[in-house]
Amino acid sequence: MEIKNVLIALSFLCLTACTGNRAELSSMSGRWIDDRGGSLILHSNGTFQVQSIPSTLFFNLSVPTFKGKGIWELKEDSGSWEVQLHFNQIEDNANVAYEATVNVAEVSKRKFYLFVWKEEEGGERYKFKKDSFSLNGNQR
Repeated sequence: MEIKNVLIALSFLCLTACTGNRAELSSMSGRWIDDRGGSLILHSNGTFQVQSIPSTLFFNLSVPTFKGKGIWELKEDSGSWEVQLHFNQIEDNANVAYEATVNVAEVSKRKFYLFVWKEEEGGERYKFKKDSFSLNGNQR
């Protein structure tokens, strides 16, 4: 009987420890800010907005920073999490179709930051931290 209890306990530990922490929609929703005043707002309804983001991160515009909006989704790719941004408006140009990927990195249990590689993968990161003043994807 004791062996059965030990096996049950080990199975439970493996299930809880082996699954690891995973990004969830609720933990991604909110206002994410960079250290230069730019922001990425991921609304819980699946829409997003970006403001004052360097245009070289996603595409090369004639302006240094841009604003845009669209639809976002959280996806897992080979054990890593990423936020897929599907732009439908960039600056004042509506009905555009452009996609960009923002990577998710875990700092600690259920605490994340978002980033885009500045140049080559594995190099310097352009980071977004969760704004502590954001509530469920809405600005307070």
